Amino acid sequence: MGNFKTEDWHLEAADLMARTGASLSQAVTQLGLIKSMDECNALWRRSTFQRVLWEARHRFFNEIGTNPNFKKETAIGRLLTLAQKLEVEGKFDAAAEVVFKIKRIYHWKYQGH
Repeated sequence: MGNFKTEDWHLEAADLMARTGASLSQAVTQLGLIKSMDECNALWRRSTFQRVLWEARHRFFNEIGTNPNFKKETAIGRLLTLAQKLEVEGKFDAAAEVVFKIKRIYHWKYQGH
């Protein structure tokens, strides 16, 4: 296959995908770019783009993990929000599992009478 050159828009799309969970075609649209579906699919299949996306995700996770505002309460609030979404979707077992995970974070114990 010849040399593949990573373009600036590849980096921007990967960063947007890492931060928002968007697909490649969604990221391209949000960036206001005009790329064909074939071009997006070809790029998605390239190992070099997968590496760019992997690095963008790890930069984002590092940014979140080192943020001084990220505390246990932040994680619990996020978990509660996700549990609520699962409940709205009718996934009650999954929502209950999230609540049990929160219980473990707080080290709650059963106080039977």
